[in-house]
Amino acid sequence: MHVDGGPPPDGPRPDGPASTCSPTCSSSQMCCAMSCVGRQVAPGTNGRTDPSFSHCGGCGRVCDPNRASACSTALGSGTVQCVCGNGLQCTAPQTCTMVGTSFSCVNPDSDPRNCGGMGIMCNGEETCQAGMCRCGAGAACSAGTTCCAGACINTTADAMNCGGCGMVCAGSETCSAGACHCGAGPACTRAAGSALGQLCCSNTCVAQDDTNCGTCGQMCEGGGGPFAPMCIYGMDIFPPGGAPHVCCGFAGFCVPDLGGDGGFGLDGGLPDLPF
Repeated sequence: MHVDGGPPPDGPRPDGPASTCSPTCSSSQMCCAMSCVGRQVAPGTNGRTDPSFSHCGGCGRVCDPNRASACSTALGSGTVQCVCGNGLQCTAPQTCTMVGTSFSCVNPDSDPRNCGGMGIMCNGEETCQAGMCRCGAGAACSAGTTCCAGACINTTADAMNCGGCGMVCAGSETCSAGACHCGAGPACTRAAGSALGQLCCSNTCVAQDDTNCGTCGQMCEGGGGPFAPMCIYGMDIFPPGGAPHVCCGFAGFCVPDLGGDGGFGLDGGLPDLPF
């Protein structure tokens, strides 16, 4: 049996003798072993079980299922041949594998979705090296852990990767069963649009205000009259002495404190809008 899609060992044999097939095969078929078989399947089709896969371009010319998905015409070519998806058949060490909804050539030495063989998937952020899944410089993660940024993490209990890599719990929230919690309750309400959202303080969700501004226990200070302390968008309007962190103006305008003027931003040009 010939398996490389090229001419068989005994030379070209595009069709069997016409007299062996009766009635005569149609133009879309050829006569092989006294049977009419289709010459090809539609481009992109999974044709591994179609008779044409075993008679691609001639009787007995068998396509290799590790390198091809069908006998068809490759994209941009009118020649009937062994193909992978819409392209030419794969070359070693690649294999022809279903990726999503179509066939593609993948390298089992380096493809994390087909690592070491078709359909063998690495977990989380693991990479495929020499056909083996690895997390960072180490081996693949054991059951119950996920590879995040090169380390094996228990995402059911890690507050920096809660329920998945990079899913960070806010403030002092903890992670339990893959979900963020404040104390024994659920995660606090997150900020949305112009809303401040809540902070988890002493295992309790509290609204951000002038006593918990951006951080638990952070009080707004300074100013009086129209410039009274006020928490807007989680930042203190007028921190004392021109504190180095970004502070807020008034009436919802956020300005960076560039010159120690109490946060009003007189030396910083026009204020920046947070919305």
